[in-house]
Amino acid sequence: MAWVAIPNNPDWEYDNAATAADCIGANGTTTSGIRTFTSASGGVQLTYVKVRRVGETGDTSKGELSKGFWDAKGDEDDIETDMILVFRTTTANEEVRIGAAHYYVNGQSTDYDASIDWGDGTTSAVTGSPVNNAGLVHTFASAGDHTVRVSGPGFHEVNFKPGSISTDCGGNTEAQTDKLISVLNLGDIGHKALRFAFQRTRQMSSFTLGHTDLSNCTGMGDFFRYRTWNMNDNAVPCTVDLTGLDMSGFTDGSPRWASGMFENSAVNMNTLNLTGINTAGITSMNSLFTNIAGGSSVVANALNLTTIDVRPFNTSSVTSFSSMFSQNATLTTITGIEDMDISSGIYFALMFYATDLTGSLDISSWDFSNATQYSWMFYSCDKLTDIIGIENINVTNLYSTGEFVGFLHDVTLPTSRYDQLLINLAAQTKNQATQTANFGNSQYTAGGAAEAARTSLISNDGYTITDGGSA
Repeated sequence: MAWVAIPNNPDWEYDNAATAADCIGANGTTTSGIRTFTSASGGVQLTYVKVRRVGETGDTSKGELSKGFWDAKGDEDDIETDMILVFRTTTANEEVRIGAAHYYVNGQSTDYDASIDWGDGTTSAVTGSPVNNAGLVHTFASAGDHTVRVSGPGFHEVNFKPGSISTDCGGNTEAQTDKLISVLNLGDIGHKALRFAFQRTRQMSSFTLGHTDLSNCTGMGDFFRYRTWNMNDNAVPCTVDLTGLDMSGFTDGSPRWASGMFENSAVNMNTLNLTGINTAGITSMNSLFTNIAGGSSVVANALNLTTIDVRPFNTSSVTSFSSMFSQNATLTTITGIEDMDISSGIYFALMFYATDLTGSLDISSWDFSNATQYSWMFYSCDKLTDIIGIENINVTNLYSTGEFVGFLHDVTLPTSRYDQLLINLAAQTKNQATQTANFGNSQYTAGGAAEAARTSLISNDGYTITDGGSA
């Protein structure tokens, strides 16, 4: 172990002997205590594996932390708390607008109390209602990139969602949101709501969470959603670093706590760092990584993620996993899927719909005792050769017909696996008898217990079964 000074940061040091074994996640390569993520499209994200304050002894690290952000920090008393945004103008005397929206408490709009340093010697105040507030707007005399700092304590709801999509937030249009090219720090500025925060920021190429306080925030649903609205959008590749994101306090009863957070979020989101994320309070991951456009057509490679590491997620309270990974055509591997806690899960419809998952998927530890919905769960996952533990699904709580529609469409389970699935299903008590069950191309063993179970499901339980027939 060799602790050495962090560049430009005299109060902190990192362990340059830390290896991949010390990393929270498995993606990337680790050299001299620094983990490097590099995508096929060339996006790069660096993290220190272990960081500690100078003078501390032993393994007291705070890693894993963004190298770029940590290099710029000093003592903890000097941690950057402003929200730092970079805007790009292309002509002289061009207007820039920061997105904000009403934040309501008990149906009443909450007044803002914030200031903005535009980086050109001018500042403005944001008070009262944020919508069309003059303090959110600034005209830059010259073209170029402009670093803008927002200070709290009362900038309640960042929201760049343009008015052309839905409710006009702060007078934003798509032409305005396209000017935001980078977020360097989300900041501690009084965040209370971050739903739709960076929707349609098509030219944003990097996002670093940095330091933020979300203890009073109600959720981040649709946070990056619809950076690509349709097939013709040209959203730039975006590198996203959410190191240390703490969503454990999102307990206000909102159904959108994390739902749709990355849904159709970016063409070629080349790097996604979720190291240290805390999702202990999240109850919905519905459409978290869904990769659709306009609710209908697929945007090819919108996320461009071949692997998603779910090990940082605490899913013990999640009730909805519906469409969580849906339509990610490049997704071949989900690291840590075997250890996901789905014991609170009720809804699993379209969870892996039309992904490119390859080989064997192990869900043998999953507890389906609360499940009520499986429709289209593995639809079109034709590269899966086995789903270990699928035979353990529970059907006692299915509350309506059609909960098996498209379930294993295009999937071929090993015969022994499918045999056990049929046997287990037939043995369970059913609240809703009739189901249209699609078990893909899977074949059962003729003349034995599996065929008898299949016959019972059809004759006694009213199931309509589609499969590959007898082996």
